[in-house]
Amino acid sequence: MDSNILAKQMQKGSPGILIISIFIVGVVLYYFGVFSPRGVIVADRGDDSSTKLGEFSYRITASIQNDGKSGEITLTAGLTQGGNYWKKSLTKYIEKDHVEIYIIEFDEAELLGGDASYTLSCSP
Repeated sequence: MDSNILAKQMQKGSPGILIISIFIVGVVLYYFGVFSPRGVIVADRGDDSSTKLGEFSYRITASIQNDGKSGEITLTAGLTQGGNYWKKSLTKYIEKDHVEIYIIEFDEAELLGGDASYTLSCSP
């Protein structure tokens, strides 16, 4: 390409560069929660001693802080015990900069089912 043609195009400005720049800024702002809720797990614990009238269950309690815009945040919990895996989700509306407590119970867990481990993740 002729350098004079390239120089003329750069002087005119390229709408493609502007569009790409706006897209990149939008992605960064979205990631940092400017346009959507952004859940952060600030505390969690698993309790395998919770019972309901003699029935065993595994309870996961998590404190979620919304570092983004007010809105719905979903906590997804996965529980593994004795080769079995269960997954549950709970969605709550959380105001910006507030903390909400989520409790997810797994009645599928068994008293003598072996050691249990869990995973947690948040999504807007």
